[in-house]
Amino acid sequence: MSRTILVVDDDRKTVDLIRLYLEKDEYQVLVAYDGRQALETTRLVHPDLIILDLMLPKIDGLDVCRTIRAETEIPIIMLTAKTTEDDKLVGLDIGADDYITKPFSPREPLADGKGISLNAVIDPDLPFVFADPERVRQVLRNLLDNALAYTPSSGNVSIEAGCHNGMVAVSVRDTGSGIAPEHLPFIFERFYRVDKSRTRSTGGAGLGLAIVRQIVEAQGGQVSIDSTLEKGTAVTFTLPKISDTG
Repeated sequence: MSRTILVVDDDRKTVDLIRLYLEKDEYQVLVAYDGRQALETTRLVHPDLIILDLMLPKIDGLDVCRTIRAETEIPIIMLTAKTTEDDKLVGLDIGADDYITKPFSPREPLADGKGISLNAVIDPDLPFVFADPERVRQVLRNLLDNALAYTPSSGNVSIEAGCHNGMVAVSVRDTGSGIAPEHLPFIFERFYRVDKSRTRSTGGAGLGLAIVRQIVEAQGGQVSIDSTLEKGTAVTFTLPKISDTG
């Protein structure tokens, strides 16, 4: 039985983006565009998780949070454009369980919804690389989607970036189900699919990692994978530093 998540936000683009990622991971997504709808839906359906914007019409998000918390223990993740610690503490003090600051990656609600810890460890002295920024974002989106899809609740997903052997190396690591050794030599081939335990019922043609390799190699880098069953997977790609390109 899929878990039900209520998304409360008057910004329809934000709602659609969050819903897209949650439904890809087989959550049932309900939507409310104002505070009254949020309270009515919560009382009627009793969702497993609420993602709540604090700036809402009709009833302020803080009041919605306060009311829900007085009636139920449903976990609440608040969305806020306010960035100071005092602003965030207000929501936590009235009963929110966590917060995400706008603008945010749609993967953050997905990670929070599954109880996954999402972390980044980035070398502060990282040099510039010779690469197409949009293509690099595509690679990261693909790797993060895979990591979040196959990491169980209370697991961990991390992004690490630093210099290695004269290149900039970026790794996406998860504590998911892992991949059997016999599949690893073929994992970057087009249309290659691992067994059904790593296949989403929502589809996918087995092109994701093949596209990752194509993009990375076209920009002078390499990609590799290290995985252990029941322990997790790390995919690492490298890109040349600008100073190394000539």
